[in-house]
Amino acid sequence: MITQRQIPEFVSRKKPFQGSNIYGQFEMSRYGISGMELFVVYSYGQHWPLLVSPLYTGPSAPYWEAQWIVNKDKYSCTTTRHLTVVTNWLYAAEHSYVDSVLKSGAFPKFTDKRWSPSIVELAKVEHVQRWVADWESEYRKYVEWKASANADYMAG
Repeated sequence: MITQRQIPEFVSRKKPFQGSNIYGQFEMSRYGISGMELFVVYSYGQHWPLLVSPLYTGPSAPYWEAQWIVNKDKYSCTTTRHLTVVTNWLYAAEHSYVDSVLKSGAFPKFTDKRWSPSIVELAKVEHVQRWVADWESEYRKYVEWKASANADYMAG
């Protein structure tokens, strides 16, 4: 079991962890797509996801894999504290990155190593759960399209 001070490091690196009534784990694809996983941080149980992020699946991964989905729904004082612990580093990284872009005046490409993760805040826990389901569906369509496009290209 890790302490609350250690949680941001585990979350930022998308490493599974177990804390006091908070944990992060990988969720495997329901569609059986190899390499497709989500990193999800839960407060008290799988009924309350706090933070969700798709994992990187390769050099040609789609742009939306950089997102962090944040559950802004309120449940209890402890869950609110858990949310603060897991998102403080995320908002600090976003703020620092935006400042560096504004100072440089150059908009980065998605391949820029300094690219900050985009944050999507959803107001209700049901919306977070729906996002997970929709993302998997969209990812499946993306993989099928890519396979079809590669087959057409190879066929000449």
